[in-house]
Amino acid sequence: MPTVPSQHDAVRRTCLNAAWVTSQAAVRKVDPRARDPTTNRSLYPWLRVSVPSARFQVHDHRMTPTVYTAACGYKETIYGVGSTVDAATGTIVNQGTIPGTFVSEWGGWPTHELTSYVNAILLQEVLGYDVSFVHATGTYATERMSTMGRGLCTPTHLNPEVWTSSQMAALKVHANESTMANVGYWGRSGLYTLQANVDDALRGPQSTLGNLSRPFSADFWREFTLSDDLIEYFSIDRHNRSRIAKAKYCPDGVGGCLDGCSKSYACTLHEGRGKSCMLVLIMRWDYDPGYLQAIMSNRNVPAYFCSAGDSNLQEYVVETMQRNGTIVFYHYVPDMFHTDNPGKFARILWPLPDPAVVATATGTFGELGYGNPTTNPVDVDYPQENLMKIYANLLRSDELLAHYLNQFVLTQLDVTTMLSSMAAFQADPATTQPANFAAACQWVRSNYDTWTSWLETLPLCDIRRHMTYTMTGCNTTFRRVSFAWTRPDPTNATLPFECDGGIVTLPGAFQTSKSCEWLSTHENEWTAWTSAPPHCDPSFFAYTISSCSEASTREVAFAWNLPEAANPARSSECTGGVALPANVVLDCGYVPYTSSAFVGIAVLTSVVMVLLTGLTALVVLFRERPIIKRSQWPLLVLMLLGGYCLCATVFLFGGPPSPGVCGGRPFVASLGYTTVFGSILAKSLRVYAVFNQKAMKRVVITVWRALQWFIVVLGIDMGTVDTMPRRRCHIGAMDRNCRRLAGRGFSASDLDDRAIDRLSRRHRHPAMPVEQLHLPHAVHLLEGPRHAGRRVRGVPHPEGGQRFPRVGLDVCVVVHGHCRRRRHARAYVRHDHVPRVDIYTPSGRDSPVHGNPPRESRGCVNCRRR
Repeated sequence: MPTVPSQHDAVRRTCLNAAWVTSQAAVRKVDPRARDPTTNRSLYPWLRVSVPSARFQVHDHRMTPTVYTAACGYKETIYGVGSTVDAATGTIVNQGTIPGTFVSEWGGWPTHELTSYVNAILLQEVLGYDVSFVHATGTYATERMSTMGRGLCTPTHLNPEVWTSSQMAALKVHANESTMANVGYWGRSGLYTLQANVDDALRGPQSTLGNLSRPFSADFWREFTLSDDLIEYFSIDRHNRSRIAKAKYCPDGVGGCLDGCSKSYACTLHEGRGKSCMLVLIMRWDYDPGYLQAIMSNRNVPAYFCSAGDSNLQEYVVETMQRNGTIVFYHYVPDMFHTDNPGKFARILWPLPDPAVVATATGTFGELGYGNPTTNPVDVDYPQENLMKIYANLLRSDELLAHYLNQFVLTQLDVTTMLSSMAAFQADPATTQPANFAAACQWVRSNYDTWTSWLETLPLCDIRRHMTYTMTGCNTTFRRVSFAWTRPDPTNATLPFECDGGIVTLPGAFQTSKSCEWLSTHENEWTAWTSAPPHCDPSFFAYTISSCSEASTREVAFAWNLPEAANPARSSECTGGVALPANVVLDCGYVPYTSSAFVGIAVLTSVVMVLLTGLTALVVLFRERPIIKRSQWPLLVLMLLGGYCLCATVFLFGGPPSPGVCGGRPFVASLGYTTVFGSILAKSLRVYAVFNQKAMKRVVITVWRALQWFIVVLGIDMGTVDTMPRRRCHIGAMDRNCRRLAGRGFSASDLDDRAIDRLSRRHRHPAMPVEQLHLPHAVHLLEGPRHAGRRVRGVPHPEGGQRFPRVGLDVCVVVHGHCRRRRHARAYVRHDHVPRVDIYTPSGRDSPVHGNPPRESRGCVNCRRR
């Protein structure tokens, strides 16, 4: 089955072409590409060819997969984007794409079609919203725009022309979910006859179309009540009822109809007297239901009201004119029928429309049955009616769309002009587009100044709303950030599609040392760098620490994270601000193994240890000699072993400190000293015990007894050795470095950035940039949390705020130039208005360590004491 694009899809985005843009620019003597130098906005943003694709979408939660389907109860026909129809029959084959489009109701009469196409051209080709059309009547417009009833199966967004007077009762039911406003032009229904009939009736007895006793004004209602001549003049007997009465337009029992016609009670009485009634041809019952029938019935005009349908009525009226017949019919203005037949119709005047009487219309007729009196009390002419546009309230969330719909207004002249153009296009065989679209397009092209005032300017381009960025190199030493438009203009990819002005060119890609995690969480900060580089601060440089030299010093070398290739002393990612610090030489805090002094002392110590080893061997070898035996050779061996331990202590005081080394130093030294001293003391006690006897009796003191004395002395002395300094020893060197850094003028902004990063990775919190940290004193964080390897519980900050992990740290705090260490202090990283790191001691009050200055100044010695 061959298919073709639907009537709406065939003309989509074909109005505003390049030729129109060129002609408008020439007439106005402007450059369509000109921009305002202050805002970069286009001076003529709408003077461009039709946008080739949708710029925006309508977000409607009612657009479920079941809408516009027979299973949901859908009955109307919808034409979406890309809809197709059968080439032979015109039956819709594919609805096309509907979700995301602006759904407009299509009424099917000329003014509605023209207004709908004007709206569609502006929405699709200028603003950039795809438009779908639902062919439906306006009676249930508000329900289709609501969230219930027809709104769940056939949701729509706009009906551009609604005749509300005859449908207000139905429209009010769901009016709270839609907005009703004047579309700008007015309409009026009425009873018409042919101008030729009016002229002929004025001739009276000389009439060629009827038997008139006198001249009659056939365009005035009272003439129909004063004489039966005009009733006979427009008698239904002059017409073929089967040709004009269609029951489908007024089913039996609806509106007092029978076989497609209803009649007034006056007609029933008239026929009872053997007389005929006049014919009033109407389109269908639901056009201004009951209004015309009630007027004529209440004014005692004997008439039949036969429903012929829209096109059939107009065809029959034209046929009647061509055969020079007589007819009275219902119609309305503005309409193409009157434009195509200018001056050929005359409106029959009824009593002026009193608003109080018009308001009494019930919209009913035939309540008491066919040909019986009506309870509808209206008996005045149709009022002039301001036609309304109705749109769904959910569109208010789209400022651009809501502003346009509020401003959209067509005047009576606009509609009349388009109707005339439509008639001309219909008569022109060279017209390739539908006449209604061609007329609407011609009006849009000719009224640039009018419709541009309805449109709100596009928003200024913003880097966060209208651009996307890509980060590369997250696992390398630097990151590269590049930019692209979220929606580039299909006709020029270098320009944005959804915004205008502000940033009109994409920022160049830039490199940064900041981590990808930091970039992701600090968009508001680094996006400003696209227009001007940031001021340098300590977060833009890093330092490296050399290994300990023979002179027992380390060099701290500072360098930019991203230096300029030509000048490494300058950063390529920041400017001004903090200068790069000079390199710093720090004491190692220990004697390195490679030091010549350590090597010399170690060699000498090794010689001594060799001698001690030899002496020990000699003692053991000659232990049976009297002099060695009397000296209790085991104690001599212990003395030599104690010397050996004292020599070993020399090696422990060299090299980098560690918990084992720091604990071993006092232990080995005490062990060696106590072993030597204990052995001498034990031997001295033996001599004392021997020579202190008054009786001078023989006393035997065994080696075991002497060893017991030795063990007692060793136990007492070694029991007092404090192994806690293992950790203090480990951080002692850092304490001294703390003092050195404070003496060189380092401040709170010099907080160890890498230490913070280490903390953040361990506890899963984003690293705070150094420039955002705030402390009134210099703080140097030493090595790691004391809870390493254990789960750290979150605790509330003492001053309130969010919960962050408590981190136990060995912290060296420089207060008023003095170095103070707070062992196992707690650090809180606050993310409030002024982010900072607060160091709190483990005291009950949790008072900040910088809250009270130290009472004494003894350098960094205090940092090594509890």
